[in-house]
Amino acid sequence: MLRTRAAALAPLFRHEARLLSSSTTALSAAKEESTGSRVFVQLKTTGWKAFSGIRNWAEKKWGNKDGYVLAIPFKGIIRDAPRQNQGINFDRYQKTLERSFKNSKAKAIALRINSPGGSPVQSHLIYKSVKYLKEKYNVPVVAVCGDVAASGGYFLAAAADEIIADEASIVGSIGVVSGGFGFSDLIKKWGIERRIMTAGKHKGGMDPFSPINDEEKAYTQTILNDMHEHFKNVIRSSRGDKLTASEDEVFTGRAW
Repeated sequence: MLRTRAAALAPLFRHEARLLSSSTTALSAAKEESTGSRVFVQLKTTGWKAFSGIRNWAEKKWGNKDGYVLAIPFKGIIRDAPRQNQGINFDRYQKTLERSFKNSKAKAIALRINSPGGSPVQSHLIYKSVKYLKEKYNVPVVAVCGDVAASGGYFLAAAADEIIADEASIVGSIGVVSGGFGFSDLIKKWGIERRIMTAGKHKGGMDPFSPINDEEKAYTQTILNDMHEHFKNVIRSSRGDKLTASEDEVFTGRAW
């Protein structure tokens, strides 16, 4: 890479980025299994000292006292999947989050995030659930970033009190994207006529088989801008003064 990870992470984690002493085994004490609509995490340790990545964080809060840090894995694309045990979505994690925060033995909750993002709606639902439960049960939350915690993955991490990232983790990407293809010239070349009928002036907007409409393109951009502003407001309110770089640098959609 052309720049060091420390410099690249600075805008988001200047006060927080920590090198996990072993990114491969930091949370190996947790056994994960999918059971229908939820993910169950069972700890195999008597205390948080086995969690090398969050040891300093935990000891700073509670010294060397014994306790449990309950880890919940968020791995994969954030999407409202057709099957409840696929991807990251609110329906799949709702019961797991409630059960974890209710656990009286848990000194803290660790969100193990390895996700490039996905659905903004599912990201926001899980984010709001973590914030609500954290307040209700007065349980601190730490986010541990794996290979990637970008876009919606970083949205989830923003619900935590503190974020821990490996030097090689890819984080950030605070932006919104919408993509597709246009086939109007292709079907014209093959002598195919596009026939579309709508009730409502804008019902067929951004149809991939019709020439792009500047009005619809501009309207779609306003939707993306609104979603981006919402994302930025969430990060502003949750990260606060931890964002030491300018917003022009942080909110560009770039990943670090």
